[in-house]
Formats: sequence, C-alpha cells, structure tokens
Amino acid sequence: DVFTDTAPTNVTPAGPIYISPNGRIYIVNAIATGVGTIVMYSFNLTTGAYSHVGRILYNMPNTAATTHTIRALKVDDSNTSNIRIFIATTGSVLINGGLFLINKLALSDFVPSGFPTIPIASGSDQKAVYLLQNPSALGVNHVMTAAAGIALDTTGTKVICIMVSQRLISFIILIIPLYLIRQGKHLLLRLHHLG
Repeated sequence: DVFTDTAPTNVTPAGPIYISPNGRIYIVNAIATGVGTIVMYSFNLTTGAYSHVGRILYNMPNTAATTHTIRALKVDDSNTSNIRIFIATTGSVLINGGLFLINKLALSDFVPSGFPTIPIASGSDQKAVYLLQNPSALGVNHVMTAAAGIALDTTGTKVICIMVSQRLISFIILIIPLYLIRQGKHLLLRLHHLG
C-alpha cells in the first residue's frame, strides 16, 4: 500500500516526533521564550489517516539564561487520564538540561484552541513539568545535563535517559514515588520541582 501524506497546515515540526502504539502522534516544537508546544494527532496505524486533536503549551525553567535544545521525546499514553510526556534536552547552560517529565496530562488537555499552559512544578505529583534528578545529585550537583535520547519500555513502567557520554540512567515510573535504579539498588527519587 502507498499512503500519500501532506504536511499539516497548523504545525511545522521543529523537533522530535513520537508515534504512540495507541494511535496518536506527538510533535514537539522548539522552545521559545520559555514555552514549548506539543501537538497531538490521532493516527490510524493501518491506513495512515490522521486528524489534528490539539496541543498543549508547557513552561521550561531558567529560560532567561538557557536555550534548551530538544534531543528526544517519548510518551506514555496508555492511560488517557494520566499521560506522561518525557523530553530530553541539552541547555546552553549545561546544568539546566536533562530529562523532563510533563506529568498527569489528560487527553482532554490537548485542544485545538485556547491551549492550556502546563506550569513548572511547585510540589509533588501535580499536572506540571518536573526535572528528573538523582536524589544524591540535586541542584548544582545535577549530572544528567547532556541528554541524547530516551527509551521507554512497552509497559510504561521504566524510562531510560541516554546521555551524550553514553551513560544510561534508568527510572522506574510508578504513580508516586518514582525510583531510580543505580548499581542494582532502588533509591527513592523525589520529583524535584523547579520553582
């Protein structure tokens, strides 16, 4: 079969694209003035037909000092009332890059107009943007700064941040809390909020 496709008229992809096994396409655009955009399409994996669902906006930290370059995008949308989006970035100020989680989105948050803006987290388990950090290396000790990619297992329970140095950092994703796997041990990982 051959499917003819045309570029969507309401978005110009400027970053990674993720095709969900649940029939959705996510396109992340470049971050401008501290705000990023993620556009969602429904997508028929058999016919290739797609339709625009909507988009969300999300805030990123330290954008006055940092230009974020998006390196990877993965989405766990197996639960449409708890969609989790993972974005890996490098920053022009290195310490501000890393693995970000946009937590607790719902399918209904993606709208064609009047887009909601997801804020930077101010507490635990919010609909918000989190920077995932090793609890023994928080703040200025943050070492997951030069992300190169993301791997998400098919069960949606583990995300792996692939660093430029080819170091792999693996998180087990539970509802709350999250855990970090390091040297075969489970260490408690708090969702570090950026506010």
